[in-house]
Amino acid sequence: MNRRDLEELVSVSEWPCVSVIVSLERRAPASLANGTRVKSALKRAARALRGEELEPEEARPILAGLAELARASGFGGFAPGPPRGAPPLGLPTDLTMPGADGLGLYMSPTFARALAFDFAVKERVVLDRVFATREVVLGLGLGVRWRALVLSPGHARLLEGFRDRLRDEPVAALDEEALPLVLVGFPDDVAPYETRPDVVSVIQGRHERDTAAVLGARLWPTVAREIEARRRARVADELDRGFKSRRVILGLERVVLASRAGEGAVLLAEEDIALPLVDELVDQVIASGGSVELVPSGSLAAQGGVALLTRFPIAEAA
Repeated sequence: MNRRDLEELVSVSEWPCVSVIVSLERRAPASLANGTRVKSALKRAARALRGEELEPEEARPILAGLAELARASGFGGFAPGPPRGAPPLGLPTDLTMPGADGLGLYMSPTFARALAFDFAVKERVVLDRVFATREVVLGLGLGVRWRALVLSPGHARLLEGFRDRLRDEPVAALDEEALPLVLVGFPDDVAPYETRPDVVSVIQGRHERDTAAVLGARLWPTVAREIEARRRARVADELDRGFKSRRVILGLERVVLASRAGEGAVLLAEEDIALPLVDELVDQVIASGGSVELVPSGSLAAQGGVALLTRFPIAEAA
């Protein structure tokens, strides 16, 4: 999953755009329980389409496409077979990563995509004229990515993490992108790096032989606390600067109107907010060249869960 996936999802605007989000058990990706969840989600999508009273010739290719996406994602035994004579979508097989925590199936008359999520998701089926992109935005958020630099005499090992999952990266990638960094090693080993602005914690000890899974489980709780604090501080700072420059819009109705007019530079929304219009807002802001930050729950409680930073100062009322 990358920024291009998000941009392509946002570029689609037609009826119906069906988004199916399924929670998976990462330790058993091909289990009966995961397959049952996918099958149940596809049934809910079928009921939702029937509830919209689509003509059979309109609904049939959408349902066939969702089933093919499920099969290509490794759940062929739980998805219905294609209708007789239905053309295949030509999707690659095994789209999900081993141990994914969630699966997103996106289908419209002209678009099909399956994405794996490396974090827990809430199951939902959404029918709209745009895709539900909240999970993709959250997955791409810098707030849940981090790095660990494991140091020992004459050796350095860099790992990149998404929540509690780490994977090895070339050490040269350390300066390619600013991400929260945890230093691991004895004082003499970590001393040359401690003044870096991206360092959030230092863990002392010898851990160069630990596996990525062991390091992730050990380091993530510390990193999570620091990331949460930084995300909340960043939201407060952005709102403060926005208020001072008269570039903040509050209230869902006003945010919707400004977003539709292409005025949004940054949309701030709580990551678990239940407002139906949030997915539409995400799409509109990104499509107009803005950015979206899904922030910790409660960060925008006083603002109703959503706020918009505009490109230009808001004209004062006469």
